[in-house]
Amino acid sequence: MRAQCTAINEELGQVEYIFSDKTGTLTCNIMEFKKFSSKTVSFDVTAKQQIEYDNSFVTNPHGLVFKSKPELDAILKDSYNKDYQGLYDVLLLLAVCHTVVIDKNKGVYNAASPDELALVEGARDQGFEFVGREANNVIVVKDPAGYKLRYRVLNTLEFNSTRKRMSLIVENQQTGYIELYSKGADSIMEKLLKRGNTETEKQLEQTKAYIDAYSKEGLRTLLVAKKDISQREYTAWNTKF
Repeated sequence: MRAQCTAINEELGQVEYIFSDKTGTLTCNIMEFKKFSSKTVSFDVTAKQQIEYDNSFVTNPHGLVFKSKPELDAILKDSYNKDYQGLYDVLLLLAVCHTVVIDKNKGVYNAASPDELALVEGARDQGFEFVGREANNVIVVKDPAGYKLRYRVLNTLEFNSTRKRMSLIVENQQTGYIELYSKGADSIMEKLLKRGNTETEKQLEQTKAYIDAYSKEGLRTLLVAKKDISQREYTAWNTKF
């Protein structure tokens, strides 16, 4: 048996009863990374060929189509593909925006929740591997081409029931820019997005259609976003908070 939550020791003292089903086994709380979208494209990492969500225009008004795992891999090998950058950005965010640590002895990820574990493992399986943390809290990620990318964590904004999102502010060691990576409940995240641009609105509508499709299948969903922050803006925020 393996614990899926690194904070479990804090909770053990509060446990009074353990319930099991009639076979005598405990229920597993295991999350799997199955589907995600980037801009206007959706991917099903469990599918071996491209599939349509539904042929009926009534239940599928957006013409939802899911690209397969082989198609995803092909896009990541072609930086000129129109879907490459969006796909790259989403998977990189999942590999960076978390509080996962690596057990050096066992070579496995340890996470505060099965949700975080599934997202980091999901990104790794698509070629964006969280390698570990270096001195000064620098997160290292290896991309599909084998390049090691480094992001120094400046601030960690933990998930809680009020914020319903988790964010990292990092210094991109490749560019020197300060960036905010965030992931959380779509109902909260959508309200915080910069709006107004026609192309952005189109992409958001398509993303919401995919989220609805995922929800109808019983999948848990979240929205991810990124923001570039100027040094002046960051200094003012950091001083205040």
